[in-house]
Amino acid sequence: MYAFPFSPYYLIFGRLIAGSGGPLKSIIAGELARSYPSEEIVSKFALVGMTFGTGFLIGPAINFAFLKIDFKIYNLHVTVVNAAGLYMALMFLIFNIFVFFFVHDLSKEFDLKAMHEKQENWTKSETNCQTKENEMTPLLPEVTTVKNISVFTNLDSLIILFSSYFMFFLMIVFDMCLPLMVIDILHWTILELNIIVFSSGFLGVVAMLYIAKRPFSEKSLYVTFLISIFSLIFLMVIFLIIKMYGTSHYIAIPLWCIWVTLFTLVAVVEETYLTSTFAKMVPSHMQTFAESIRLGCARCGSITALTTSIYVFDYFTYHTVICSGILLLILFTVILRRKYLQHPIRI
Repeated sequence: MYAFPFSPYYLIFGRLIAGSGGPLKSIIAGELARSYPSEEIVSKFALVGMTFGTGFLIGPAINFAFLKIDFKIYNLHVTVVNAAGLYMALMFLIFNIFVFFFVHDLSKEFDLKAMHEKQENWTKSETNCQTKENEMTPLLPEVTTVKNISVFTNLDSLIILFSSYFMFFLMIVFDMCLPLMVIDILHWTILELNIIVFSSGFLGVVAMLYIAKRPFSEKSLYVTFLISIFSLIFLMVIFLIIKMYGTSHYIAIPLWCIWVTLFTLVAVVEETYLTSTFAKMVPSHMQTFAESIRLGCARCGSITALTTSIYVFDYFTYHTVICSGILLLILFTVILRRKYLQHPIRI
């Protein structure tokens, strides 16, 4: 759809199709959480985030290969503008072929998390058998609808869900306001904007690779989450300083270096801590369902940001004050529940 230059609506419809691939992420997260020990989950999620970030680095670079393309396929005129669309169509066709013929339900063959749950249930069953033989705990819950409700009633899971929503909301607001800050306020060019975006992606890949090779402890991840909350406040303050006062290049460049570093930290926390902590809270049979809920909350944050960002830039001072208050409230709640957010208990 991106390659057809016949109508602007083709772009909108193409974006709709692209967004329909979102559920794949929750399936991947569920498979990883079921198939690896809990102490390895963070490193596996970091690897997934690293490969995702690498794609963001490689994708824009490929456009340089299409600079001199100019040919026709019947009535379709292929140039640098739409050649990337044909390239993506080919890549996704190959990807779908691999998924259809080679990907299988790994967790059904090696559901390590379910094995641990069975062992726990056996232990409980043996204890109960000594008193009431007819009240043995089942190996796996047969009814999932009652269990599913606990995702929305458990305080710790609600903290993770709301944090996913609000962090994604702020990240999308930053993405929307970034070009305005760089081009309209500082009067820089697209080159500087691309450098900022590329630097953030590069740092993200490096950070994910480091976490994958040297996984953080549960305490370290929790502390990183706390730091990321403060980072979001500092990110808004930096934007506010640039918007209100402008700044010379000598001040703006260090501010952007700090901004890129803090933004990368927030993205890494969303990809590792929130995903892995929530995965540890839910039983094996609910893994994909629960991650779909968390991703749904994150996407709701994106929609909220996309529908309000046009007003946020004009009233960024009020936005900073209100969002900082909400972040401090999240921080206070996270500190109160530190025991359970460091060492999640299955709901």
